[in-house]
Amino acid sequence: SHGLRPFLNRRKKFFRSRNRLERLKRWVMADDLEQDLDLKMLAVITKADNPNFYSILMSLFAAFCENSSYKPEMAPNVWVELKKLDFEGPFWEMVSENFGYKSDNPRLSDLAMHLWVSDFGNELKADMPVGLSHFLLPLGTFSQNASVFLSQWRNHRHFSKSYALVAKFVEEELNLTQYIASLEPKALVDVMTFEAVEQRIITAIRDKIAADNKDEFSELKEIIKKRMDGYWVDAALGYREDNPYRATYSALENAIRLYELRDRFAEGLSYSSAKEMFEAYTKELFEFDLSYRLFHEKAGEVELGGWDVLKGLSADVEACYSVWYLDQLCLSWDGFLDGCPDEGLLATWRLPDVTRQGDFFEHHVAGSLREGGLSRVAVVISDGLRFEAAHELKRDIGGKYGFGAELSAMLGVLPSYTALGMAALLPHKSIRFDDVTNKLLVDDKACASFEQRSDILSKNQGIAIRAEELLAMKKQEGRELIKPYKVIYVYHNIIDATGDKAASETKTFEAVRKAILELS
Repeated sequence: SHGLRPFLNRRKKFFRSRNRLERLKRWVMADDLEQDLDLKMLAVITKADNPNFYSILMSLFAAFCENSSYKPEMAPNVWVELKKLDFEGPFWEMVSENFGYKSDNPRLSDLAMHLWVSDFGNELKADMPVGLSHFLLPLGTFSQNASVFLSQWRNHRHFSKSYALVAKFVEEELNLTQYIASLEPKALVDVMTFEAVEQRIITAIRDKIAADNKDEFSELKEIIKKRMDGYWVDAALGYREDNPYRATYSALENAIRLYELRDRFAEGLSYSSAKEMFEAYTKELFEFDLSYRLFHEKAGEVELGGWDVLKGLSADVEACYSVWYLDQLCLSWDGFLDGCPDEGLLATWRLPDVTRQGDFFEHHVAGSLREGGLSRVAVVISDGLRFEAAHELKRDIGGKYGFGAELSAMLGVLPSYTALGMAALLPHKSIRFDDVTNKLLVDDKACASFEQRSDILSKNQGIAIRAEELLAMKKQEGRELIKPYKVIYVYHNIIDATGDKAASETKTFEAVRKAILELS
C-alpha cells in the first residue's frame, strides 16, 4: 500500500537486515496496518514464538535472565538492538495499550513491579497491603491483563523458569515477606504470583496443625490440594521430583490425616475381641502407621534439602504416634493376651477364620497349585514390609500397572522374630528348636541359611533366589531359571537390612520407599 510508505521509511533500519526481513515474511498479511507490522517486527527482534505481545514481553524479560538471576541493569543484545532500531517508543506504546502502564522514565524492572503486584492484588482474598497499593495498574482490563499475561508466562514450557527469576527479583525489591506475614492461607490460596506466598501458606498451615485447630483441617486439606497443582509446586523448579514444596505439602497432608485419625479414636481403642481388633487394624488402624511413615518420609526429604520448616511439627507427630497411638494399641491388644491357663489369646494363638503364619505354605502356595489351577506360584518375602506399606504396594500394582491385587493378613508367629518367621513360611510338618544347638529345625532340617531354605523348597519343586540376583538378570535368563520349578521364593531384604542397624536405622523410611518401588 502506498499509504504505508512513510511508515516503512521510518522503519528502514529494520529492513537493512535480510535475515530480519525473511523472518518477518512468515507473519506478514496483505491487510496488515502499521501497528500490526510493528508488532511483528518486534517479534522478529525479540525472537518471540509468535507475533503476540505477551510472547514478545516474555522473550524480552527472559533475555535479561542470565546465570539463574534476573539482571535488569545488564541490557542484553536483544534490548540493545531494539533501541538501536528505534523500536523503544512503539514497544512502550504497546505496554501502555495492554497494561495502562505509563511513566516518564519507563523501565522493564518497574513494569515488572506493577505486573506482579497487580496479579497479587487480583487473586488476594483480603485487603491489599497499603505499602503495595501504589504499584497497582488501573483496575479493570489493564489489571486483568496483567494476571492473564503472568498466568500464561507461568505455564509456558520454555519461559516458565524465567518467570521464577523475575518474580524473585520483584519479591526482594518489595520486601514482600513483611506484607504477607499475617495473611491467612485462605486469603492467599489463589495467589500464585510469588514464591514467598508458598512459604507463608506452608508455615501458616504447619502452625495450625501444631495448634491442633481441628475445625480447620478440612479447609486446610482443600488449600493443600489446590497449591499442589500450582506453579511453585509443579513448574517453578523445572518439574523436579524433589521439589521441596511438593514434599512439604505431602508431609502436612499426612500430619492432618494422623491427627484426624487420633480425633476419630479420641475415646481410645476399645474392642470386644482379639478378632475384632485384628480386623479393625486391617481395615483402618493401619492408616496410623501409613500416615506416620509418609509424613516422616516427606519431612526427611525437606530437611535433606536444607529447609527446617517441619522440625517442630515432626516432634508433635512423633508424640502423637509413639506416645498416644502405640500406647493405645499396646494396651488394647495386651488385654486379649492374658487370662486363665486355657483362656486368652496366648493359650491358643488362633483367631477364627484367620490364617496363621505357620499355615502359609499349605494355604497360599500348595492350595493355589492344587485348587487354583495354577502351574507356578511365586512368593516374594520382603523382610520388614509392614501391612501399611503392603497397602500402598497393592494400590500401585492396581493403579499404575493395571494388575489385579488383593491384600490380606495372617496371624504372625510367636516369638515374632525373623528366623522363626522365615521358617514358618517354608513347607513343613513341624518346626522345633534343637535341644543341643538351640537352632531352628524345619522337619528336622536346618533352615537358617539361604541355601538351606532352598534345599527345603526343592522337595516341593521349589527354588529360593535373592531379589537382587533376580533383578540383575535379563528377562530370558530369569525365564530359563524358573522354568523347571513350580514354587519360586524370592527373598528381598532392603527394609530390615537398613532398619536393623543403628548406623542406618534413620534411613528406614527411605528404604521402605525403595522397597515398594523395587517390588512394584
